[in-house]
Amino acid sequence: MDQVKCHHITMQTLASTGNFQKAFDKFFEVMKQLGEELSPNVDPSIIFPAMYATKNDLSKYSTKDLMNIPKMTDKRKQWAMTFMDSIIPCVFVISPLFLPTIANRMMSLSIRCGLTKESSFGLYAYCYCLGCMLQDIDEGYHWIKVTRLMLERFNATELCPKLKLVQYSFLIYMKEPL
Repeated sequence: MDQVKCHHITMQTLASTGNFQKAFDKFFEVMKQLGEELSPNVDPSIIFPAMYATKNDLSKYSTKDLMNIPKMTDKRKQWAMTFMDSIIPCVFVISPLFLPTIANRMMSLSIRCGLTKESSFGLYAYCYCLGCMLQDIDEGYHWIKVTRLMLERFNATELCPKLKLVQYSFLIYMKEPL
């Protein structure tokens, strides 16, 4: 796993220096190594069915049920979640239509394999897609509030500012007065 950590630092460095495409390419390379291969080609005809499938999966969970999902123990899956979380800013620049793919995969892994602190950002990405693509502001607002609880569960206070930034830049202001 040390090599995966080096790849993560490389990807973050590429992204932070504006080499978004190289970071994106590194992401796909490592995801394949982690057993979570994703296609860089976005097929719009599968985006909406995938979003509805994730919506259906989440509809089976109350907030309490979702928060009671055990912690993820598989190190490879944990790293996959870390890589997906880290690539989200690049996705907005390189391929915004790829965001639902990331969100759906992160939520699928979280439900099937357990939660990580990055699950909160997968859920946020899903909420963003709910609002932008499915125009379901109410459900997005419901789940975006759960993202805070996820961070609290993992005592990931270092990620709270990042999460609040993305939460308040989209969706929350539509439901809560400023």
